[in-house]
Amino acid sequence: TDTTTAEQGGDLGWVTTGQLASRYGQAVEDELFALSPGEMTTVESDGMFYVIQVLDRDENGPLPEGVLTQRRSSALTDWLAERKASSEVQIERLLADDQIPPDPFVTQTQVGG
Repeated sequence: TDTTTAEQGGDLGWVTTGQLASRYGQAVEDELFALSPGEMTTVESDGMFYVIQVLDRDENGPLPEGVLTQRRSSALTDWLAERKASSEVQIERLLADDQIPPDPFVTQTQVGG
């Protein structure tokens, strides 16, 4: 028995990918997003049977805050990984060895014999 949505008649409201698998199982989420509006099916997941009907779909609707935060974080991580993988450091030598001034913080001493 799904006590989470019982008071709403089983209505989950608007959902996005990644929201249902942890609660109902991946099979439920996969089937839900394979349906078109108006379609209904039953799915068995983790020993439970679920009746699913998609009432409407809005591909451009707002994302829940948790999903939005997760997707932002994932996008940033992916972007940083791409930058690291494609970055090249190129060092151009503008002065010859004998033209490089001595380090002012190193005291030079002459050792004689």
